[in-house]
Amino acid sequence: MDYVFVVNEKLKKVVFKENGRKRYKLGDGIVMVNADVILADGTHFFAVLEIDEESSGELCGTHLLLPQAIASQGEEDFLSLLGKTTDQIFPYKYKLRTSLHCVNIHTGEDGWSR
Repeated sequence: MDYVFVVNEKLKKVVFKENGRKRYKLGDGIVMVNADVILADGTHFFAVLEIDEESSGELCGTHLLLPQAIASQGEEDFLSLLGKTTDQIFPYKYKLRTSLHCVNIHTGEDGWSR
């Protein structure tokens, strides 16, 4: 399935696939990349993460790819789209599906976040 993100003030659209390996540079050191996310309750999601390559891989945004929508952390409908409580979601872990152009100090040797 394709998921469309509007990424700038010119309404540029970038398409990510749920099981993809895409990397898209937003600017100011931030990139969007495909990832796997496992929630605190063990639920797996394909995701698109925003990562700051200039700060050794700081996570800046999480977008979980659902069959009917994109659930973006920080948006008011995040919990309701997932149908979960905060305790079922956090803390979650992630694994990038493509490489960064920096050393990601937030992931272990297995590639999963710590």
